[in-house]
Amino acid sequence: MDFLKEYNKHQSYLKEHINLQSERQKKEIVVALIHFCFILPSFKGLVKEHIGREVQLDRFLDDFEAQNLDEYTVASAKALGDEDPYADDFKEWDPLDLLVLNMFDYLLIEDRTQCVLRILNGVIELLDYYHQFSDRPQYWSHLLQTELLRQKEILKSEKVRYDLYTKVYSSEMFQIG
Repeated sequence: MDFLKEYNKHQSYLKEHINLQSERQKKEIVVALIHFCFILPSFKGLVKEHIGREVQLDRFLDDFEAQNLDEYTVASAKALGDEDPYADDFKEWDPLDLLVLNMFDYLLIEDRTQCVLRILNGVIELLDYYHQFSDRPQYWSHLLQTELLRQKEILKSEKVRYDLYTKVYSSEMFQIG
């Protein structure tokens, strides 16, 4: 499979079809992806290290529903702004950790179209990372291909269940090996 070619084609599909989704559908997709992020083994720990506070699924969902994500957005922007790459204590993030933190930041994007586009891309990038760096590349390649199809199906659906991703993926799957 020529992944780059397939990925670029998928990007075009996402951009075109996300715009066709209602705000309710976009919100349902984001809620499903919030659940996905919280099953990632390092998600809560990395977010806590990044923004300096614990993030719990139920509270984050409540804040998302209430469109009250400013506290997270400010903390994340401050954390990124406080980083000085020339400082002695500068922490260079591991590529996997950076992918996970980017997904958290994508969840904070107010524009739902951009939020959905970026977080769906984040899932693909995460699976591709595992495909590249695990000792089971065929397994992750299969998941990657399946995910590309799943995302197309999601954008064709009238309703997206919150547990769509947690029924497919589990925390244990994301242990490198």
